[in-house]
Amino acid sequence: MKARVNGTTWLVGNRRLLEEHGIAIGPEYRDAEKRWQEAAHTVIWFADAKAVRAAIAIADRIKPSAAEAIARLKDAGIKVYMQTGDSRRTAQAVAKAVGIDDFRSEVLPKDKAAFVTGLQQQGHVVAMVGDGINDSEALAKADVSIAMGQGSDIAMDVARMTLISTDLNTIPRAITLSRKTVASSARTSSGPSSTTCSASPSRPGCCIPSMASCLTP
Repeated sequence: MKARVNGTTWLVGNRRLLEEHGIAIGPEYRDAEKRWQEAAHTVIWFADAKAVRAAIAIADRIKPSAAEAIARLKDAGIKVYMQTGDSRRTAQAVAKAVGIDDFRSEVLPKDKAAFVTGLQQQGHVVAMVGDGINDSEALAKADVSIAMGQGSDIAMDVARMTLISTDLNTIPRAITLSRKTVASSARTSSGPSSTTCSASPSRPGCCIPSMASCLTP
């Protein structure tokens, strides 16, 4: 964010914003930045046109169900990725805490969407889970788009599915139910005119058995 107050230009944002405006981060801040990021905090910088004047660290609480849900997805043969606009250190700390091996940091909304498209071009069926405005473009691209019920309105508008609960274990449960439904339909169907659950994200009660799943922290 950039604003002008009483004739002074102020910048409030991440390291990339400061770099774009040629503002250097002094050594007195670097050690604190490293400590905060390694503790999974996001660093917000405050600077005028000349130098950094202050910094704060904020953190979202990792959902208690996150590690278990991710482990269940991996056990089901689903590849899990995490995409975030946070710094690499912060993303790495979060990924390590919840058991995610593949993560992408410092990504913009368009980058999240491009990553989803890239996985699809490799032949994967992609489920995207997100709750913020920055996730909406990627949610729109995904084969299965899942919004968290306490997220932004635009994320819920774009997503094909909204989870009322904040429990991430509802995701692997939904996929397990979908696979059992598809398997049961396939066993009981007969003849060329019979109908089975098509695994379309627009069909209620159906979820594509994803080969790849993208999460946002």
